[in-house]
Amino acid sequence: MRHMRFAVAVSFVLLLAGQVAAQDMEKHFKGKTVNLVVGTSAGGGYDIISRLIARYAPKHLPGSPRFIVRNVPGGAGLKGTQYMNRSKPDGLTVGPHFTSLVMKELAGVDVPGFNVKDLIILGAPTLVDDNYLICVDRKVAKSWEDMLKMGRPLRMASQRPGIGRVPMGGEFVQLVGGPIKLIYGYKSTGEELAAFARGETEVVTCLERRLPRMYPELIEDKRLVPIYWWNAPASDQWLERLGGKKPHYVFDLPGLKLTDSQKVAFKTAVNIHQHLRAFMLPPKTPKPIVDTWRKAFKATIEDPEFVKAAQVANYDVGYGSPEQYEEQLATIQDLPPDGALFFQKLMGEKR
Repeated sequence: MRHMRFAVAVSFVLLLAGQVAAQDMEKHFKGKTVNLVVGTSAGGGYDIISRLIARYAPKHLPGSPRFIVRNVPGGAGLKGTQYMNRSKPDGLTVGPHFTSLVMKELAGVDVPGFNVKDLIILGAPTLVDDNYLICVDRKVAKSWEDMLKMGRPLRMASQRPGIGRVPMGGEFVQLVGGPIKLIYGYKSTGEELAAFARGETEVVTCLERRLPRMYPELIEDKRLVPIYWWNAPASDQWLERLGGKKPHYVFDLPGLKLTDSQKVAFKTAVNIHQHLRAFMLPPKTPKPIVDTWRKAFKATIEDPEFVKAAQVANYDVGYGSPEQYEEQLATIQDLPPDGALFFQKLMGEKR
């Protein structure tokens, strides 16, 4: 009986502590304004998702604070990140982080005003298993084997080395000696697709949720031959629309010799980039505030009204937890020397 009374007392104390903490968070946020800092100009993907979160998060945070979206563009997200990291760690400043900055730090580059070790992630709003697929121009080749026989690398457009998960499959194959050469300097995905459409490049990423909307004529004209995929396999329906055979998995491409470290580095880099637009808090934010925000963020992303609004804006919604993100960071940091060097090359930090 004594043990039972003790257990009941402990449960009551814990319950009371939880109620007090909830009351403290209600008091902390009530009547306040949350600054949602977006490190890009208005109108892009980061901005749109952030404004949707600003609309639906108040009902999931204690005290239902107001939200103001502040666009702080510059330095490919660096200026907004620096603004965020200088902010008071009181839970009243929040915003999306930039995986490109995280990748630079992981590749050994000291990014001013940012330290990946101080990163406090709330979660990712658009974590989905995209079926990344590389296609070759049907006028140039009909298969991977045809590409190997050509004796020269085929051109693929990109903005800059290590920019993101979409061109990364091409960069990976280029690094391991495959017949692809990245041509850098394009300003957007639209420019990259336009370069392929006019025959300036010969290889392109065929993203199912993007290509039909941006360049449907490439599909209608049967210009695209599926070659290889990574992250998730393409659906049978998508392959049928493209009119090609089932492509290779990137790690099974004939003629390439891959090490385990190269595979881990590539796969983990893709997984980190999948957490695109993950939200963060300023360094040293107290744990009770972090826990409150994480719970509210998850509830926001899973809110049916938020999901519907995001779909109207042509964004797929998927919640990625902080724990998932931190697991990927740890994997990169634990790579052996050869894997770390390959990761640096994949990010464009080593030649």
